[in-house]
Amino acid sequence: MTPVDRTAGVRPATWPSPGPVRRAGPRSRRWVAAPVVLGVALVATACGSGSPEGALAGKSASQIVSTSITAYHHQQSLRFVTRTVEGAQEQTQLGDVSTTAAAETVRSGKDPVLEAVLVEQVAYLQAGTQLLQSVLGLPAAAATAHAGSWISISPGDPAYQSVSSSLTPTAAIQLFVPEEPDLKVVGTTQFNGQQAVAVSGSPGAKAPSGTTASVTLFVSTAAPYLPVGATLVVKSTSGKVVERQASLYGHWNQKVEPVAPKDAIPVSSLTS
Repeated sequence: MTPVDRTAGVRPATWPSPGPVRRAGPRSRRWVAAPVVLGVALVATACGSGSPEGALAGKSASQIVSTSITAYHHQQSLRFVTRTVEGAQEQTQLGDVSTTAAAETVRSGKDPVLEAVLVEQVAYLQAGTQLLQSVLGLPAAAATAHAGSWISISPGDPAYQSVSSSLTPTAAIQLFVPEEPDLKVVGTTQFNGQQAVAVSGSPGAKAPSGTTASVTLFVSTAAPYLPVGATLVVKSTSGKVVERQASLYGHWNQKVEPVAPKDAIPVSSLTS
């Protein structure tokens, strides 16, 4: 199936399900998914003995975020899902990532946008014409001819750094780490069935012109205080919500073993 060119807003970034991941292409993917919740009820709580915040009680927002993100980067691998709703469009990004391997997919509605894997320091990408042009820098004719084909990107290729860095644990969470200004502890809540402390703030990335954005990170109250999920809301200057994103994180420290697609075309042969 040729991926549909619905690439606007695609962000380099899957759902918790058991078992090692072995991916070769779209037909080999079997995901067990659940809806990503875009609205979470928060309960403000006082710090102190018996607080639902547990050992996080009394800690500042920056301390909680730092503890959680440090724990996140100490994990060998994870599975995440990120859902984006912008107007009538909905996009879901699914991925299993470790420091050395990754398997990700992006869909717009039910239509595939891209598939990507990272195996033994080589990245593989399957996408539509527009994405092949913008990400890999392919000429229009080559991008059209190879839309839906697997293309390999090796170290030394101009696009390698940007593609490989998008298939990492850092890329899966960096948009959802709250910062100053307005960094604060909001309260406790149940997020995806887990007790969590919510910390809100500003995203590290600059919001689009004419909008404001806020991020909420949900940190497990159980050691090692990993992030269980996050949300991002973008509003217009009038206060209207123009975009919502939500991520779930889990399936920690499981094997990520994608299979390199057969007969992938080296990107260097298409750009020379």
